[in-house]
Amino acid sequence: MNNEVMLNKIESIVNEYGKLYQECAAKSRGDYMSTLPEGSPAPAAGKIYTDAYKNAFIARGTQLAEQAEAVIDMASRADMKETLTPPSRDVLDVLQVLQMRKDITAAEIEGALQMYGSNYQCFKVLRDIAGYHGIDTSGFTHELEGRAEYYKTCRENVKKLFAPMDHANNGYDPKKASFALSLMK
Repeated sequence: MNNEVMLNKIESIVNEYGKLYQECAAKSRGDYMSTLPEGSPAPAAGKIYTDAYKNAFIARGTQLAEQAEAVIDMASRADMKETLTPPSRDVLDVLQVLQMRKDITAAEIEGALQMYGSNYQCFKVLRDIAGYHGIDTSGFTHELEGRAEYYKTCRENVKKLFAPMDHANNGYDPKKASFALSLMK
Protein backbone atom coordinates (compact mmCIF):
# COMPACT_ATOMS: atom_id res chain seq x y z
CA MET A 1 0.00 0.00 0.00
CA ASN A 2 1.51 3.34 -0.96
CA ASN A 3 1.26 6.53 1.11
CA GLU A 4 -1.45 8.08 -1.05
CA VAL A 5 -3.72 5.06 -0.66
CA MET A 6 -3.07 4.96 3.09
CA LEU A 7 -3.78 8.67 3.49
CA ASN A 8 -6.95 8.46 1.39
CA LYS A 9 -8.24 5.64 3.59
CA ILE A 10 -7.42 7.53 6.77
CA GLU A 11 -9.02 10.69 5.39
CA SER A 12 -12.18 8.72 4.63
CA ILE A 13 -12.23 7.40 8.21
CA VAL A 14 -11.63 10.94 9.55
CA ASN A 15 -14.58 12.18 7.48
CA GLU A 16 -16.79 9.42 8.86
CA TYR A 17 -15.63 10.32 12.38
CA GLY A 18 -16.49 13.99 11.82
CA LYS A 19 -19.94 13.14 10.44
CA LEU A 20 -20.55 10.82 13.39
CA TYR A 21 -19.66 13.62 15.79
CA GLN A 22 -21.96 16.11 14.05
CA GLU A 23 -24.86 13.62 14.03
CA CYS A 24 -24.42 12.77 17.71
CA ALA A 25 -24.11 16.47 18.60
CA ALA A 26 -27.26 17.42 16.64
CA LYS A 27 -29.37 14.58 18.07
CA SER A 28 -28.01 15.16 21.57
CA ARG A 29 -28.79 18.86 21.36
CA GLY A 30 -32.36 18.09 20.29
CA ASP A 31 -32.85 15.65 23.17
CA TYR A 32 -31.28 18.05 25.65
CA MET A 33 -33.41 20.97 24.45
CA SER A 34 -36.55 18.90 25.03
CA THR A 35 -35.64 18.69 28.74
CA LEU A 36 -35.16 22.43 29.22
CA PRO A 37 -37.92 24.61 30.66
CA GLU A 38 -39.79 26.69 28.11
CA GLY A 39 -38.06 29.98 27.39
CA SER A 40 -34.59 28.69 28.28
CA PRO A 41 -31.80 29.76 25.96
CA ALA A 42 -30.90 27.14 23.36
CA PRO A 43 -27.64 25.32 24.03
CA ALA A 44 -24.78 25.88 21.62
CA ALA A 45 -24.66 23.67 18.57
CA GLY A 46 -21.71 21.35 17.90
CA LYS A 47 -21.50 19.81 21.36
CA ILE A 48 -22.70 16.45 22.66
CA TYR A 49 -24.90 17.07 25.69
CA THR A 50 -26.35 13.69 26.63
CA ASP A 51 -24.57 10.67 28.04
CA ALA A 52 -26.33 8.31 25.64
CA TYR A 53 -24.91 10.13 22.61
CA LYS A 54 -21.53 10.60 24.27
CA ASN A 55 -21.34 6.85 24.87
CA ALA A 56 -22.48 6.06 21.33
CA PHE A 57 -19.90 8.46 19.90
CA ILE A 58 -17.13 7.06 22.10
CA ALA A 59 -17.95 3.48 21.12
CA ARG A 60 -18.06 4.11 17.35
CA GLY A 61 -15.25 6.67 17.49
CA THR A 62 -13.01 4.10 19.16
CA GLN A 63 -13.80 1.63 16.39
CA LEU A 64 -12.91 4.23 13.76
CA ALA A 65 -9.64 5.02 15.56
CA GLU A 66 -8.79 1.31 15.51
CA GLN A 67 -9.57 1.18 11.77
CA ALA A 68 -7.21 4.09 11.10
CA GLU A 69 -4.47 2.44 13.15
CA ALA A 70 -5.03 -0.81 11.21
CA VAL A 71 -4.56 1.06 7.92
CA ILE A 72 -1.20 2.39 9.13
CA ASP A 73 -0.21 -1.05 10.38
CA MET A 74 -1.06 -2.59 7.01
CA ALA A 75 1.02 0.01 5.15
CA SER A 76 3.88 -0.43 7.60
CA ARG A 77 3.83 -4.23 7.18
CA ALA A 78 3.82 -3.88 3.39
CA ASP A 79 6.90 -1.64 3.59
CA MET A 80 8.59 -4.01 6.04
CA LYS A 81 7.99 -6.88 3.66
CA GLU A 82 9.50 -4.83 0.84
CA THR A 83 12.57 -3.96 2.91
CA LEU A 84 13.15 -7.64 3.59
CA THR A 85 12.77 -8.79 -0.03
CA PRO A 86 16.15 -10.17 -1.10
CA PRO A 87 17.69 -9.29 -4.45
CA SER A 88 17.45 -11.86 -7.23
CA ARG A 89 20.21 -14.42 -7.71
CA ASP A 90 21.57 -12.47 -10.70
CA VAL A 91 21.76 -9.28 -8.68
CA LEU A 92 23.42 -11.12 -5.80
CA ASP A 93 26.07 -12.28 -8.25
CA VAL A 94 26.69 -8.67 -9.35
CA LEU A 95 26.91 -7.54 -5.72
CA GLN A 96 29.37 -10.30 -4.94
CA VAL A 97 31.58 -9.33 -7.86
CA LEU A 98 31.48 -5.67 -6.82
CA GLN A 99 32.43 -6.60 -3.26
CA MET A 100 35.46 -8.53 -4.54
CA ARG A 101 36.74 -5.64 -6.64
CA LYS A 102 39.32 -3.18 -5.40
CA ASP A 103 38.87 -0.43 -7.99
CA ILE A 104 35.20 0.49 -8.20
CA THR A 105 34.35 3.90 -9.68
CA ALA A 106 31.60 6.25 -8.62
CA ALA A 107 30.03 5.84 -12.06
CA GLU A 108 29.81 2.07 -11.57
CA ILE A 109 28.16 2.46 -8.18
CA GLU A 110 25.75 5.06 -9.55
CA GLY A 111 24.91 2.79 -12.49
CA ALA A 112 24.35 -0.17 -10.18
CA LEU A 113 22.17 1.96 -7.89
CA GLN A 114 20.09 3.07 -10.86
CA MET A 115 19.74 -0.48 -12.19
CA TYR A 116 19.31 -2.44 -8.98
CA GLY A 117 18.65 0.14 -6.27
CA SER A 118 14.88 -0.29 -6.31
CA ASN A 119 15.42 -3.38 -4.16
CA TYR A 120 16.01 -2.01 -0.66
CA GLN A 121 18.50 -4.69 0.40
CA CYS A 122 20.49 -4.23 -2.79
CA PHE A 123 20.41 -0.47 -2.30
CA LYS A 124 21.84 -0.82 1.21
CA VAL A 125 24.60 -3.22 0.08
CA LEU A 126 25.59 -0.93 -2.79
CA ARG A 127 25.81 2.01 -0.39
CA ASP A 128 27.96 -0.07 1.94
CA ILE A 129 30.26 -1.05 -0.94
CA ALA A 130 30.47 2.59 -2.02
CA GLY A 131 31.31 3.68 1.52
CA TYR A 132 34.04 1.08 1.76
CA HIS A 133 35.58 2.54 -1.40
CA GLY A 134 35.14 6.15 -0.24
CA ILE A 135 32.44 6.92 -2.81
CA ASP A 136 29.82 9.46 -1.72
CA THR A 137 26.27 8.20 -2.26
CA SER A 138 24.50 10.83 -0.17
CA GLY A 139 22.66 11.95 -3.30
CA PHE A 140 20.96 8.58 -3.56
CA THR A 141 18.02 7.77 -1.36
CA HIS A 142 15.50 4.97 -1.26
CA GLU A 143 11.81 5.63 -0.82
CA LEU A 144 11.70 3.22 2.13
CA GLU A 145 14.35 5.09 4.14
CA GLY A 146 12.85 6.90 7.10
CA ARG A 147 9.56 5.04 6.89
CA ALA A 148 9.65 3.80 10.48
CA GLU A 149 9.77 7.42 11.67
CA TYR A 150 7.05 8.37 9.18
CA TYR A 151 4.70 5.66 10.49
CA LYS A 152 5.47 6.70 14.06
CA THR A 153 4.43 10.26 13.17
CA CYS A 154 1.30 8.96 11.45
CA ARG A 155 0.35 6.98 14.57
CA GLU A 156 0.87 10.07 16.76
CA ASN A 157 -1.36 12.12 14.47
CA VAL A 158 -4.04 9.42 14.45
CA LYS A 159 -4.12 9.66 18.24
CA LYS A 160 -4.77 13.40 17.84
CA LEU A 161 -7.36 12.86 15.12
CA PHE A 162 -9.26 10.21 17.04
CA ALA A 163 -9.74 11.05 20.70
CA PRO A 164 -13.38 10.03 21.18
CA MET A 165 -13.48 10.46 24.97
CA ASP A 166 -11.95 13.94 24.77
CA HIS A 167 -14.08 14.95 21.78
CA ALA A 168 -17.28 13.67 23.40
CA ASN A 169 -16.65 15.87 26.44
CA ASN A 170 -14.89 18.88 24.92
CA GLY A 171 -16.05 19.11 21.31
CA TYR A 172 -14.55 18.24 17.95
CA ASP A 173 -12.89 20.75 15.63
CA PRO A 174 -12.75 19.61 11.98
CA LYS A 175 -10.14 22.30 11.23
CA LYS A 176 -7.76 20.76 13.75
CA ALA A 177 -8.47 17.36 12.21
CA SER A 178 -7.63 18.69 8.75
CA PHE A 179 -4.39 20.15 10.08
CA ALA A 180 -3.38 16.88 11.80
CA LEU A 181 -4.16 15.00 8.60
CA SER A 182 -2.05 17.44 6.57
CA LEU A 183 0.94 16.67 8.81
CA MET A 184 0.82 13.09 7.56
CA LYS A 185 1.25 14.08 3.92
